[in-house]
Amino acid sequence: MGTAADTKTITESKTHAHTDVQAAIKDVCHPLISPGPLEADDPVEHVKYKLGNAAICTWPYPHFVCEDVFPQSFYKEMLTRFPADEHLFPLNDIYPKRLSLRIGVPDQLDAIPEPDRLFWRALGQRLGSRSFMRFVLRLYDPLFEQRFGEIVEPHIYLHSDVDSYGIGPHVDIYYKVVSLIFYLPDEPQPDLNAASVLVKTDDNLDVREPFEESWEGFRAACTVPFKPNILFSFGVTRESWHGVRPNPQEIPRRSMQYFIMLPQNARK
Repeated sequence: MGTAADTKTITESKTHAHTDVQAAIKDVCHPLISPGPLEADDPVEHVKYKLGNAAICTWPYPHFVCEDVFPQSFYKEMLTRFPADEHLFPLNDIYPKRLSLRIGVPDQLDAIPEPDRLFWRALGQRLGSRSFMRFVLRLYDPLFEQRFGEIVEPHIYLHSDVDSYGIGPHVDIYYKVVSLIFYLPDEPQPDLNAASVLVKTDDNLDVREPFEESWEGFRAACTVPFKPNILFSFGVTRESWHGVRPNPQEIPRRSMQYFIMLPQNARK
């Protein structure tokens, strides 16, 4: 059995770890100081302001594109603290060219060094809160919040697409409700696109998972440019077709992706 001294050491260690996370949350929660006399926007309230005032397109499915999602100073901080590819993990066996790191509970942030770990964990706690998730659900329909608000959960990932990664037309898995994709390049990339909103040209087209790279039978209605601080969001439906063209091998496509999903015990 451990001694009282051992118990005290463990308690102090947990207290220090909790204090470090709380300090990081304070840094993320509180307004950043701009070079001028005025304080900059709170980063998460700025995100809510931009999303809450974006116009949602209804065809061919509910979606919207939003620019300048984060305050510029905070966006630069995100780029500086984005983990190197060596600290990310292949998404799965089907898509090994998408490197990924989950933020939240549970997360994989122990793989990255301090203070970057505390930064992403703190941001993840704010974006991963139920109040922010409910806010996102209300963007699409108040009924979404009433129907799903108590049972769904947010999942947040950092992604780096490498070695000509791309994904063909798909609607997203059935247990996703809403997706937010924050694209994170450090400068505009004219040779690289983000997601495309797609329309089927043949209603009888049979598309199965896993998705192939062929775009035959689809046309792009809107392609999101891969430029700094832009977001693409959509509600998942039977018609929420989208895809991503392969990126040039030498240019990674970095993003933070936020999904609202049904929990494991609610999936059929």
